[in-house]
Amino acid sequence: MEDANSKWFDFSLKAVDRLNSMDGDWQRLSGVEQELAALWKLEADMNNGGFVQFFCNWGFDCYQFSRRALNNIQAYDALKIIEKEFAIIDAVFARYKNELKEYWDIPRYLEEGEIEELNRLDEEFWGYPDDISQLGLGFYKA
Repeated sequence: MEDANSKWFDFSLKAVDRLNSMDGDWQRLSGVEQELAALWKLEADMNNGGFVQFFCNWGFDCYQFSRRALNNIQAYDALKIIEKEFAIIDAVFARYKNELKEYWDIPRYLEEGEIEELNRLDEEFWGYPDDISQLGLGFYKA
């Protein structure tokens, strides 16, 4: 029998495949597809390199769709974590918006304390305070 994590991975990956078939145009996906693809990308990058990797790879739209999805599935602890992480990124943007040309410029401007806080929050996320797989499967009826 397939475990919930594998089922969730395969289910949400279908939305990523659809996004890829639409040349990465989020607006061509349904709201549910946006959320599923964003959650897949969030989990994949958070578990690989953390929030900075997630945000710099996929940008603001993906972040917004992942926020909406986490709220919808009631993964409120995970939502709070990524909102705190985004606040750090947003502060960097506010300080250096004229110097930033692309998302991957952001890490160069992070201060030591910001890096430490992002690392702490990443570790908090990795503890999975919410079971995103179970919540996602339940909400999206996979």
